[in-house]
Amino acid sequence: MKAGKLAAAIKDKAQKMADSCAAVEAHFEDDDIHEFRLQYKGTRAFLRCLGHHNPGLKRVFPRRLKQLYHLSGAIREVQLELAEEDENAPVAYREQLIVELGANKL
Repeated sequence: MKAGKLAAAIKDKAQKMADSCAAVEAHFEDDDIHEFRLQYKGTRAFLRCLGHHNPGLKRVFPRRLKQLYHLSGAIREVQLELAEEDENAPVAYREQLIVELGANKL
């Protein structure tokens, strides 16, 4: 891949990830979090692939972006548990999930 196309592809992926990150911040919906995580993983995989062909290429994500990715994973996990929850699940279990979700949102 030529340098100009490569730079454009990286910029496009970064913009998509920034847009999905902004959507998470604005709405905090399940789909927004899922989309952000997909964009992050796709960008990371793309850069990893480029690194195999360009050994000098650094593929470093900012620390805060990594933290956001991991935090959004914890939130997503609780959201999925709440969505799949059985009607017969103990009330205390549901309340604990909601507490965990609230703690991770901040």
